[in-house]
Parts: sequence; structure tokens; C-alpha cells
Amino acid sequence: MAAIRLGELRKTNMGANASSIKAPLPDTEGPIIFDPMKGFPEGRKERVMHVTEDEMASAMIPQTHRDYCAHKLIDLHSCYQKNFPMNWRCHHERHVYQTCTYEDSILRFKEYERERRLLERQAKKEARAKRLAQQEG
Repeated sequence: MAAIRLGELRKTNMGANASSIKAPLPDTEGPIIFDPMKGFPEGRKERVMHVTEDEMASAMIPQTHRDYCAHKLIDLHSCYQKNFPMNWRCHHERHVYQTCTYEDSILRFKEYERERRLLERQAKKEARAKRLAQQEG
């Protein structure tokens, strides 16, 4: 039986690999490129932080968890402190926090996908304009 080299394996079209995406991808670390209200005629609900940086610092929330669900995490930690060692009593607070983080990640995924599709649309428009300019000139 012949061994398959890695280069040959990459040439196959199995699975959803990143090389199949030909459109430009949005920068997850950079600023938002397109207008956040584009495509929302009635507007969007603005996301609001419920706690300040000082409150998060005093609650010793790590930097990685300082997001839109930090107020739920503060409630969860206070429940843990109040009910120690019977932390199972905080199952409701834990569920509320996990639900908040899940909904936040879904919202971030949707925003990423929106940016990706708008970038793809922009690239198609530019390619079409370039093609039309070459046909005319």
C-alpha cells in the first residue's frame, strides 16, 4: 500500500478546509469596516456593558472574561462565595452565565459572517467593475 504524502492530501476536496475560501476574510482584531447599521432599516439594539472596568477589577474578573457577560459572572462568583462549599446551589446563576456567553458567541459569529459576506460582495463588485472597464477600454 502506497503512502500518501501530505502535499497529495491537500489537493483533495474533502471537508471544509480554509483553502476553499477564496474571498477576503475580515480582520477579527481590527476595527469594523462596514457601517454597523447597513442592512438594518429600523436600526439595531446597542449592546451595553452593565458593569464598569473598576467594578470588574474590584471583582477580580480576568481580562479574558471582561465582556458583555461580566455582570453575570460577578453574580456567579458572589453566589459561589455565599454558598461555599455547596456550590451546586448556584446552578441557576451558572446556567444564566453560560447562556449569556453562548448568545454572545452566536452574535459575534453572526457579525463575523456579515462582515465576510460584505467583503465578498465588495470584492465581486470591484471585479465586475474591473472586467467592464477592460471590455470598454
